[in-house]
Amino acid sequence: MKKGSKHVDRTKAKIRATLIIKHVEAFALGERIGRSKNPHQMTSAQLRAAEMLLARAEPILQRITYQGDADKPLYHRVERVIVRSPPKRD
Repeated sequence: MKKGSKHVDRTKAKIRATLIIKHVEAFALGERIGRSKNPHQMTSAQLRAAEMLLARAEPILQRITYQGDADKPLYHRVERVIVRSPPKRD
C-alpha cells in the first residue's frame, strides 16, 4: 500500500458523501442540479443507496438526554484541542 493512500481514500469518501448530500438536498428542495431545466429527481432505489452510503460516511446523530437535579446540576463543557502530527523521521 502506498504511503498516504488511506488519507486519499478517506478524502475521496468525504467528497462522495458531499456530492450525495448535495443531490439529496436538491431533491428534497425541488432544486435543479447543474444546467438541467427540471428539478432534480431520484428513484426510491437511489434514495436508499444514498442513505446507506451516508450511514457509512457520516455518523448517525442520536438524541441523548442528560438530567440533573437542583443539588447536582449538570454542566456541559466543550474543549477544542489542536493536535499536530509528530515530525516525520527519515
